[in-house]
Amino acid sequence: MSSNLQASSARTYSSVIDSLQSAQRKIIAAQGEVNGQRSSLSHAYQGEDGALFGQKLDEWLDEGTQILNLCSLMQETLTQASQRSAATQQHAVSAVHNVRTGDGTGVSISQNTYNQMTG
Repeated sequence: MSSNLQASSARTYSSVIDSLQSAQRKIIAAQGEVNGQRSSLSHAYQGEDGALFGQKLDEWLDEGTQILNLCSLMQETLTQASQRSAATQQHAVSAVHNVRTGDGTGVSISQNTYNQMTG
């Protein structure tokens, strides 16, 4: 049993996770390009200015790695939240279904109300 709300919520979580994965791929590609340029320029840049340039590249790469780690953490958190949300929604739909079909409590609701509650 799934409601429109549940499907919409799952799509939203999935869309955000996909966006984070896309961002990660782009960051990894950019890091690869920076490393490639570093190799090319390391021979041309010597001395103090070369060392400072290399240091700035290292800082940029480190910050990119931090962003990658945060993207992974956000994906994990969103995956867990999505699973909790789906479980909660499924429990609610099951509870409504149980009331509609009778769960031994003697309580039942009209078909129209049931349809509205289950989406």
